[in-house]
Amino acid sequence: MKGIIAKDLYEIFRIKKNLINFLLIYVSIMIESTFFVNSMMVPVFQIFGSTVLIPFGLTNLLVQLTSKLDEKFDYQKYQITGPVDRKDIVNAKYLMSMVFVIINSIVLFLLLLINMNIWGMKAILLLVAISTILSIFSLSIGCPSLLFFQKWGVVPLGIIMIISVILQMIFPIEKIIGSVKHVSAMDIKILLIISLVLGLVALLISYLVTKHFYNKKEFN
Repeated sequence: MKGIIAKDLYEIFRIKKNLINFLLIYVSIMIESTFFVNSMMVPVFQIFGSTVLIPFGLTNLLVQLTSKLDEKFDYQKYQITGPVDRKDIVNAKYLMSMVFVIINSIVLFLLLLINMNIWGMKAILLLVAISTILSIFSLSIGCPSLLFFQKWGVVPLGIIMIISVILQMIFPIEKIIGSVKHVSAMDIKILLIISLVLGLVALLISYLVTKHFYNKKEFN
């Protein structure tokens, strides 16, 4: 598994073209999620970035890029002929993605602190928590989708992203965030804990299902 992770990270961070593509996507999404010139629009754009772009556009980026490269060079077909179990491939993708989710949450938190005067610490922590939980749900869908369907695996994520945008137009999250001061802190913690547990359960089911069916996948 360590060898697979090393291979994936090398492909992204040591090959100049792939590194540029990764940085362009990562930086553009993080900038949109944390900075905006017009302070009146900051909450709207940061909420959209944190709850839509980061979970559904960024969370699965590592798996998306490496799966695309694996498909291009038929790497998985040759990889399974070596001393590598298919479960190692699945383990590597999930572990790498979970670490990426944690890194994204830390970066988002640090960047949101720049607008501390607009948000306040309580709202920032809530927004980061929501972004992290949504990222876990996104990973539970995106990882198996990309592993099985590779370049077409982004379609389900794209559909979810569109649905998320529509839902935000109907039920603006900024109003939910804005009303946090009127809700009991204990109620918020309970809701977040329940959501996190559900997300982790969904991720575990996703992992087990992916590992089971990936063992039966045929590489032509």
